[in-house]
Parts: sequence; C-alpha cells; structure tokens
Amino acid sequence: METQKEYVNRIYWLATLKGLCRNQKEFADLLSVDRSTLNGAMNGREQNLTGRFIKKVQDFADEHNLEIAEEVTEQPQEVLVPLLPTSARAGTLADFAQTVNDYECERIISPVKGADYAVQVTGDSMAPEYEPGCQVLIKKIFEDQFVEWGKTYVLDTMNGSVIKKIFPTEDPAVIECRSVNPQYPPFRVKCEHIHGWYRVLMILALK
Repeated sequence: METQKEYVNRIYWLATLKGLCRNQKEFADLLSVDRSTLNGAMNGREQNLTGRFIKKVQDFADEHNLEIAEEVTEQPQEVLVPLLPTSARAGTLADFAQTVNDYECERIISPVKGADYAVQVTGDSMAPEYEPGCQVLIKKIFEDQFVEWGKTYVLDTMNGSVIKKIFPTEDPAVIECRSVNPQYPPFRVKCEHIHGWYRVLMILALK
C-alpha cells in the first residue's frame, strides 16, 4: 500500500513531468503551502503529513488529472537529491555539503541514478550549453583514479565553485579550465586548491 509520503512524492513527480512546476518551491506555491511544509512531507515527517495537507495534494492531482497521467506514463524509480543553496560560480560546495542538513535543503527529482547533489549555474561563461539558471546533477569523483579530460566538471575550489571543461597541462599538479563561451579566457588551477571534483551527469533546464 502506498504511504502518504510516497503519494506526495509521486504527485510532485507527475507535476514536474507535465511541466506544472520545476522544483519544490513552485510546487509548494501551487499547493498554497510553505516550502518547509512540503519538504517535510516529502521526507515523511508526520507533523507535516496532516489531513489538510494531503487534501490539498489530492485536490491538485484531481484538478490536473495527474492520476490519469500516471496510467499512461511509466514512472521511473524515484531519486531525490539535495539542491545545494549555492551556485556553480561562487560559494563552495564543501561548506554547504558539510554544514547544511538534508532537511534544510530543497530536494529535486533526479531522472538519473548516482547523483549526489544538484547545483544551480550562474553566469554565462558556459552558455549556450549551460544557460544561467539551469540546474546540474553532479556526482563526486576521486580524481586520483580517473578523470575524463575535456568533460565538464563542477570544481569546488578554495575560491568558490566553478563549472568548466577541464584539460591537463604540462604540469600534472595543475589543470586548465575552459569555458564554452569564447568571451571567457581559460585559466589554470592547482589541484591542491581543489576541495572536490564533481562530474556533471545531467542538465535540468526550462525550455
């Protein structure tokens, strides 16, 4: 039997699938509830799974025929990942990943397995491939084992987080970061100044 938590998460997934919302904040606005209430319900906290809240979700599902949509759409195994309250240009992932509890983060549905976090891109240095405002699903890697040169990574550096295509240099202790937008010149970063390497698994963008 489906639990209330599973029901709320399923309706959220169907709402995003139909383009009714892009994230928890927009879904909470559609339900006329606080985002913290929705987040708590999606994480199974009983104090948020009230009869009144569930009725709001049911009414929303009925209004938008989401139960019908489920019958014709194969629902993949649901994966929720934290959307870190930082961006891939400023701020550091390490600070947020270590100090922000999961329940304090908005969670978004990941269409792919294996993602550790989602982070929002700011600036246009990686446009048009990564437009400002898009979200990327990322997975932490161990750079000493294998790095795909020429691929896009989110690097958590001592000066903040950046999303760049990375390439080797003549110095194995230094890498070169390149933008997609030709207006931004490449720059180099010492590996010792990188706290974490995150491979980009997928881009989530509103078209």
